[in-house]
Amino acid sequence: MKLSGFARAVLAASFVAVPASHATADSAEKFRAQVIVGYEKFGFERNEQDFIGGAEASDWNTYDLAVSGAYDIDKKTAVAFDFDLSRFNTSGVEPGEIEDDSPKEDRTVGLSLLRKVGSDQLLSLGVSRGFIANTQREQDARKSFSAVDLAFAHQVSQWSYMVSVGQIFNGSQETQDALIRGRYYGLDADYSVNEQVTLGVSLDRFRGDEFDEGERKSSQSSQVLDLFGQYQLGDHFLRAGIRQHDNKREDVAGSNIGDIEKADGRGFYLSYAIPFGGSARKLERMILTSRPNKTEFANVGGSTMD
Repeated sequence: MKLSGFARAVLAASFVAVPASHATADSAEKFRAQVIVGYEKFGFERNEQDFIGGAEASDWNTYDLAVSGAYDIDKKTAVAFDFDLSRFNTSGVEPGEIEDDSPKEDRTVGLSLLRKVGSDQLLSLGVSRGFIANTQREQDARKSFSAVDLAFAHQVSQWSYMVSVGQIFNGSQETQDALIRGRYYGLDADYSVNEQVTLGVSLDRFRGDEFDEGERKSSQSSQVLDLFGQYQLGDHFLRAGIRQHDNKREDVAGSNIGDIEKADGRGFYLSYAIPFGGSARKLERMILTSRPNKTEFANVGGSTMD
């Protein structure tokens, strides 16, 4: 699963009865990876009916580093990995409050099996593990979860689309924090205007329950709409986009059963992708980078909904 393990396998294969002139090209074809650096400025809208407490940060500046790649097992099958690290710089706590229940850091590691099911169709089965750290008044809270998802991507001429479904489960139970267990769905589509410019849209939906030490506290949902433009610079990709969040929470454990609170927000982001080894194939890149962000859902629900 480690990148160095894939790299060693590629290097070893390049020396098996292959002329030197072809070894590098063959290795590059077998192993494809990319590093993505990103930044997002995101803010929740505060109002009388939101579930963002006065001590919780409503504005997030997120700095992200992601690495993903794929290695061919045969002509139709590849194994892929992805790693994502996000750090948060938060603000928007109400005057006089000490910051509490705000995101601090999250990490996600994943492993997927990719299978070509047609000339322009790709199927993926993936498992992942997420780790979240939240700022607390006394001591930072940490939690984790596991997830499994299934994705299908298809390219038709200048259009590409992907559908994905998944389940978050096996979450940790913390005394200071809660965690979402839920289901998620995603629909992505993009259109290649020309060789350099791509326009895209995605809609992700999450539905789950918030648990704290075994007690079901709330039922909640989240919908994320993402509109982006991408420009290709050689083998590199520059992407800019806006995201709209629509979050809802229905109290279960408290006295306000049936009351629905909202926390809507929007953000702007930039990312820059740099390939190494071979260039990632379009549908692989779509699956590895555009599936629903379950860590974000668990973070929003598990930290700001307490």
